Amino acid sequence: MADETSQAEVMRQFEQEHGPFDPPPEFQFESEFRNAVPRPIPSELYRGRHFGTIRLQIITSVTAGAVSLVLYCLPITQTWGLFVLPLQYLHWIAAALFASAAVAGIRYLMPRGPLTYVQDGVPLAARIVALSVHDKGTVHNVPLGFEYVATIQHQDPETGKFVISSVKHVVASAFRNTTTLSYTVGDYVTAVYLRSNPEKSLQLYGFLGLRPGLGVVSWEKSYEWTPAQVIAPIGRIGAVFLAGGWSIYVMGKLVPLELSLRDQGPPLVLGAIVFGGGMLVRLGRRNRRAKEAFEAYNRAAAAAGAVVDSSWRRKPHKSVRQRIGGAIFVLAVLVLGAIVMLILACTVNSLCDFSPAVLRPVHINRMQTVTHDCVLREYEIEYEFVDVARGEYRKMSTTPWHMDSFGQNCKGFAHVRSGFLGWPWVETLTPRNPNWAPVPPAVR
Repeated sequence: MADETSQAEVMRQFEQEHGPFDPPPEFQFESEFRNAVPRPIPSELYRGRHFGTIRLQIITSVTAGAVSLVLYCLPITQTWGLFVLPLQYLHWIAAALFASAAVAGIRYLMPRGPLTYVQDGVPLAARIVALSVHDKGTVHNVPLGFEYVATIQHQDPETGKFVISSVKHVVASAFRNTTTLSYTVGDYVTAVYLRSNPEKSLQLYGFLGLRPGLGVVSWEKSYEWTPAQVIAPIGRIGAVFLAGGWSIYVMGKLVPLELSLRDQGPPLVLGAIVFGGGMLVRLGRRNRRAKEAFEAYNRAAAAAGAVVDSSWRRKPHKSVRQRIGGAIFVLAVLVLGAIVMLILACTVNSLCDFSPAVLRPVHINRMQTVTHDCVLREYEIEYEFVDVARGEYRKMSTTPWHMDSFGQNCKGFAHVRSGFLGWPWVETLTPRNPNWAPVPPAVR
């Protein structure tokens, strides 16, 4: 009873401003609803958002599967697979991607889902009473998606009385800044329901994503895929993989013999300022521009009666937990910038070093293989210099065939170079010949 009273009050206030429910003469249902049930599917609907998204999924999955299959056939991938274990299963990954594309293809060809509304649905005239958009939910402050909510006025299919209903449409958070609604408050629009369950199946036709330019629309001109849409994500994933792999290689193989604030402190501070600070400034500017655009859009939308986004409302005060989380985020970005600069400095120190190697005798303590989370496998040689105090063990990342070259020999030599930046580092380790005798420095 309370719900009916509140609905009646909302309808009364709305009709005082927009007049009674009376669709204008020019209002008509879309052409696809003018045929007898079961209705044919117009080809135009396959150019809408729903099928455009499926097409992009098919093309992306097939392309990524083909790239995975080609990489699997390359000999170098088999070598890298000893260190990055998923590379050994690229053929299975390709099969899974092709299977995903096949499932999406079945969805594309089968007349199910939103197309059921076109084939068997009952169209209904409705009027937009209110529009809003808000976050669907978050996990660790990461939005899962957002949903458009439309409050509509329409006749009840069973009783014939005018009622108010709320319909929703969820959109992935990745499309937050590229979608909007073509509806405005007061518009007469097409709603549609299924005879099997009129109350729960009621939906705005524009929320089904079938007809281009209706309901939830993209800022882009169309949903036709472009090569850039497919190549760009694959290129970004490849760049992240290469950058991460090189960072692991540098930290395991090219790190200087001695780490100190005197030597590595300046690049760490410089990296925190340049890379970390630059990233924070860029994120701040991007967030500020997004908020300014959001506020400008909401002002224009409120004036035009379009959807108003209420999900980014600023809170007057931040909680202690939010402040601590923000401080931790800033610190993490600064540390990341410092690490990036240290990796670049170690790279320059080793790759630009053309000094002669100095052989220093070492004792091999042990050789081991460490697997991290069934993804990365690291081959390590633990050693110590014979000409310094015993017990100072060092580790070097290497390859399995390099470890095999030592056999049962626990003695070897470290090829130490002085470093381009003056940071001595070990280029490699070699086994020591049992009959080896030290060569005087003058002869070397």
